[in-house]
Amino acid sequence: FFLFSKTEATMTTDDSPPPEQEPTTSNEVEVADDIPSCDYLVIGAGATGMAFCDTLLHHAAPSSGAPSVRVLLVDKHDRPGGQWNDSYSFVALHQPSRGYGVESERLEPAGDPNAGTHRATREEILDYYSTVQRKLESQFNLRFVGGTWFDMNQLVASASGSGSGNGRDCVYQMKSRSSDGTISASNVRVHKKVVDARYLEPDLPVFVGPKFTYNDAKCIPVNELPMAMSGKHYVVIGGGKTGMDAITYLQTEASVAPSNIKWVVPNDAWITARENIGSCMEFLHTCTQLAKAQSSDTTALKQAVLSEEFFQKGFLEWEKTGQMYRLNKDALPTKFKDATLCKREMDIIQQVTNVISHHGRVKSISDSGDMNFEDGTVVSLSDGQSVADTIFVHCSAGAFNYSKHPEKSPPVYGDSV
Repeated sequence: FFLFSKTEATMTTDDSPPPEQEPTTSNEVEVADDIPSCDYLVIGAGATGMAFCDTLLHHAAPSSGAPSVRVLLVDKHDRPGGQWNDSYSFVALHQPSRGYGVESERLEPAGDPNAGTHRATREEILDYYSTVQRKLESQFNLRFVGGTWFDMNQLVASASGSGSGNGRDCVYQMKSRSSDGTISASNVRVHKKVVDARYLEPDLPVFVGPKFTYNDAKCIPVNELPMAMSGKHYVVIGGGKTGMDAITYLQTEASVAPSNIKWVVPNDAWITARENIGSCMEFLHTCTQLAKAQSSDTTALKQAVLSEEFFQKGFLEWEKTGQMYRLNKDALPTKFKDATLCKREMDIIQQVTNVISHHGRVKSISDSGDMNFEDGTVVSLSDGQSVADTIFVHCSAGAFNYSKHPEKSPPVYGDSV
């Protein structure tokens, strides 16, 4: 049975998922007033949504005779896994697999002597979440429907009383795409809560284009890098983990010489050392202990904690203990986004010495390949390098720049949200 009853004719929408995504089918669910219903409607089947469903279902075991919790999990992708469905093929976890996934299912291989350092690849993670989905569906009253998306602005209307229903018994509409590209709408009644599990969904270069302009220069998102090995020279634009992965891939998998790679790094950033990963609480403890050691009284301690140097001193201390890296020893990093590398990866990316930094972001790329930066600097291609044999790799979408929030955010602790 389809999870939803189709209630609307074909329509088009600007925020439709990619046409290759099709709605999947699931098992039969309870129908109330001819509208399928659930207790929890979870939007997004990525890491957050899957972990929420897993923990909710395993810890909400019904008492004797009580009905089980019914969860409807929807995602724009055909299968669970969130952003991993759209990430570049050579991506892997930053940190060990044992710290990722859901509560009830381990991601790292069982019995593997190297399980503690295992880092799952994109395909391993997608297979893992499909396994978790099947187990939750077989053990609990959960249904997953892919190829389906939800207008979060409905939650604002619901919270204000202008939506269909009120409090904990609301009817919402979702849209899905069929195999022939037809878009149809379905209604679902939610008895308890709508859970938006997409707030950590990142903007990806494959969907979010570069902020700089260009015409004749060849610029590709990082996802297309494995299919774009015809270039003699590469310019990687973006100093985060995606840019670091691209730099590593070009050298280790595509055998591109470091001298043929330019790297645009707008800001220096601290990098977590994978060999000696510390927690956020441990880092804050280090910062606080350093502040205490340099403060004579409570007033001085408060000033130290509120100062700009509070975190920076902690990073410098962790660098001494081998818990932090920086690319350039002569530059003090001003950013931290928890990119994680091992010493081997650091050695690989540091072989690229043509690093363009401290000029802000790229504003435009001319037809001759000149890069114009925010501070007015113009950087030309190297001697003997032409724009025709140069590929610019877009790695600058911004991992934390989630651009899909509703126009007006619903209340976090509303009756139905």
